[in-house]
Amino acid sequence: DLIYSKLLQCDQYIYISSVSVYSPKVPKNSGEGGLKIISNPNFSSYGIESDYNYGELKYLTELNLLQLLQRTLIIRPAIMLGKFDYTNRLSRYLSNSPINIPLPRLPDMPFQYIDALDVANFIVGAIKQDLSGVFNLAGDSISRDEFFSIFAKVQGRKIIESDSKNLSDF
Repeated sequence: DLIYSKLLQCDQYIYISSVSVYSPKVPKNSGEGGLKIISNPNFSSYGIESDYNYGELKYLTELNLLQLLQRTLIIRPAIMLGKFDYTNRLSRYLSNSPINIPLPRLPDMPFQYIDALDVANFIVGAIKQDLSGVFNLAGDSISRDEFFSIFAKVQGRKIIESDSKNLSDF
């Protein structure tokens, strides 16, 4: 109750969600209203012990916030990369070898990313403009292989592909 009472007292709430709220079947350039990963949310069936994935839980959190608060800013960034990124999203591919970049074979896997500073700048601008609502922070996707090919070329490294999805196999 204390958390909810404090939450209801704030003038504006900013929630960093994810593009993972969208269904894999969402057509390209669908915008914020695109098909979500859950078509008929039922809050009573969700709980801490549930088996729902990251995107589903992010979407349920969004819906709860929008019901509770009028002044909510929800941003849905793509994969955030940048300085002090401790998620290992990028570094796990780059740290195994100074010569090679090992990639599991996942042909045509879409890949969208945004720099964490761009997300921060958007949030600062949104606060200054007193924005609320839902905003996607993602651009056109490229394939994961194209992204890493460019990265490898810049670093003078070589891509090594494998059918294994376990990076420790490289």
